[in-house]
Amino acid sequence: MAFCTKSMGDNTIAITLRVKTQQSVLLDQQLEEGELPLRQWRVEVSMLDRNKDEVKADILSSVTYHLHPTFVKPRRKMKTPPFSLEEIGWGEFSMTLMCKFRHNGGVVKIQHELEFSEDAYIIDYSVNVPYLSEGPFYSLLARHFNVIPQNSVPVDNNIKQLPKWVKTLQLQDEDTINELLQRILSNAAVKNFVNKIPRHEEVVFCLGELPDELMNSLTEYMESTGDIK
Repeated sequence: MAFCTKSMGDNTIAITLRVKTQQSVLLDQQLEEGELPLRQWRVEVSMLDRNKDEVKADILSSVTYHLHPTFVKPRRKMKTPPFSLEEIGWGEFSMTLMCKFRHNGGVVKIQHELEFSEDAYIIDYSVNVPYLSEGPFYSLLARHFNVIPQNSVPVDNNIKQLPKWVKTLQLQDEDTINELLQRILSNAAVKNFVNKIPRHEEVVFCLGELPDELMNSLTEYMESTGDIK
């Protein structure tokens, strides 16, 4: 899932983040009857460029893995491509990857399944990333993707103005982002929208398109945190 804080002059690009998983059973284990073997597994993140070639995901500043709560330190933050995480365990589970873009480009949330049916597998996740047609994040995207040139987007004066806190959204911590996501997902209209999206497609919430009452509720929450005046 991702937030889209789209307003006048903003663009959105679809980027494919590739999550690669490898796993193998540890050798020389003494197992009791019915006991599952320990496995060593590794997960890493790359991306596909404009030519659909796999390249280093250098548009990301970090990937934070949220593992099963039975792990010691279930929250792991990796700051260097390929943002690889290695662990040992016996069970399959669903993990959350919070992928943060460089230059305050925002955060996207990926739900990835750790499975042991294959020794190695790749899943591509399409994420929609909003960007301005200027600045360091635009320049970084332009190295890998076909982005809209500066000053080529017509102004739409009918776009709803967003609250001030939206401008600071990319600077908020992951707990705040998760709380906002939960509040959005609890809305009936949003639930109906999400249920129509295929499982492996990235869900993007354009804040300017959310119902006014929901936006007012989000604004009240952000103001209650004391970080937004």
